[in-house]
Amino acid sequence: MSEIVDSLWSADNVATSLSIIVSTVVAIVVLILNQVYSNLRERKKITCEKIEAFYEASISYLDACDQLVTDIQLMKHRCENGYYRNDPLIYAQFENAITRMDMLHGLYFPKANFKRESYTIDKMPIIWSATTGELARKSVDSEKVYLESREHINVSSEHLRAVCHELMRKYMV
Repeated sequence: MSEIVDSLWSADNVATSLSIIVSTVVAIVVLILNQVYSNLRERKKITCEKIEAFYEASISYLDACDQLVTDIQLMKHRCENGYYRNDPLIYAQFENAITRMDMLHGLYFPKANFKRESYTIDKMPIIWSATTGELARKSVDSEKVYLESREHINVSSEHLRAVCHELMRKYMV
C-alpha cells in the first residue's frame, strides 16, 4: 500500500498534476477575461447604437418641426374657413421622434439633460394659432408667433445637439 502512495506522490506525478492544475486555472482565467471583454465591447456597441438612434430621432424631430411651420407659412393645408390642419404624416413623424427620444432617454440615458415637455407641439405657437383659427381671424401677430416658433426650432436644435455630444463624450464614443 505504501508503494502505491509513494508512486502517486512521485515527482513525475506531482509535476503532471501541477501542470494540469495550472493549465486549468489559466484556461479559466483566460475564458473569464475574454467573456468580460466581450461583454464590455457589446455593451459599448449597444450604447453607440442608442446614441445614434437618439441623434436620428432628434434630427427627425427638427425636420418635422421645420416642415410643420413651413407648411403653415406656405399655406399648404389651409382650409376654406381659414383654419389650418397639420399634415398627418409630418405630425406623426413629430410625435414619433419625441416618443423615441423620451424612450431612449428613460431606458439608456436617464441622466441626460432631456425633458419631453420642452419639445411638445405647444412650444411652437404658430401651430396652435393656425389650427385654432387665430391666424385666420388675425387675433395674433402672425410674424411674432412665426418667429417664436422658429426660435424654438433653433434652440431645440442647439440643445439636442449638445445632449448628443454630451452622450458621446460621456460614453467615450
